[in-house]
Amino acid sequence: PTLYERALEEAETFLKPGPQDRLVDLYCGTGTTLRRWLDSGARVMGVELAGEAVECARLNASEAVLLRGKCVERIPQLTAWLNEGGDWAGRRLLYVNPPRTGLEPEILAWTTDVARPERIAYLSCSAGTLSRNLAVLTESGYGVERITPYDFFPGTRHVETLVSLRRLGTV
Repeated sequence: PTLYERALEEAETFLKPGPQDRLVDLYCGTGTTLRRWLDSGARVMGVELAGEAVECARLNASEAVLLRGKCVERIPQLTAWLNEGGDWAGRRLLYVNPPRTGLEPEILAWTTDVARPERIAYLSCSAGTLSRNLAVLTESGYGVERITPYDFFPGTRHVETLVSLRRLGTV
């Protein structure tokens, strides 16, 4: 739990969400991260597949817009939410914590071609899928600012990795 908290602190420090920002949290789980982004003042939308996790997220972050289902099935709602209020001048931010299979190709395409967040914090549990996804993100105009490994499960070969990415040309 201490290392997970440290990883979330690092993600929040990098993303710097605030009242003018819209933050999409994919694979949001039970709402721990949603709560954190809401407490920063950001407008937040989360997507989670697991029904029990969604129910917990509704309790933990009731102010967030929460969608249940596969992330790829929620692309239309995510896009509409990001585009609400055409004169909105805030930043788009993305936090992802996908399963071992990584980000689906459709989510990667949506991220790079439609959502185009200024900053992405990507917490990965698989070095292989992270590498594959980072290749797409960096080829699409994102630069890696920092990579931090976290040994959430001591005594095993599993290592979580937090990657901070910034869209090139943004501050």
